[in-house]
Amino acid sequence: MKHVSWVDSFVTWYNAGHQHSGISYVTPNERHEGQDKEVLEKRKKLYEQARNRHPARWSGGIRKWELITAVELNPEVKKLAA
Repeated sequence: MKHVSWVDSFVTWYNAGHQHSGISYVTPNERHEGQDKEVLEKRKKLYEQARNRHPARWSGGIRKWELITAVELNPEVKKLAA
């Protein structure tokens, strides 16, 4: 059953390892377990510290590490249907 083991490993990676752009680059597991707020706060602090240490390396502000409160699956399809 190699197929099943591949699917299992992919699903594990997708939910626990892959940082999704639609939810501010946290994993689905972090999102579902309520860890996303803490992850994003730590990430924002780290970026601010890096920018303060080496301001010449930054041409602008830091990325907006904002908590996403609502998520839609395939919102572009909904827009096309409207």
